Amino acid sequence: MIIAQLEEELCKEEVYTNPERTRDINQQIIKLKGELEKCYEIWEELLANIEE
Repeated sequence: MIIAQLEEELCKEEVYTNPERTRDINQQIIKLKGELEKCYEIWEELLANIEE
């Protein structure tokens, strides 16, 4: 799933009323955002190398 889909899941009553499911989804979001940040860093490095 992508981050936006997971965030939508958090808005569903069957999810936000289930603490375990909410925690699992939040952990997935945190993991994906961390991976996305790493990708942005690599992208910035590649752009810097191209500009040199």
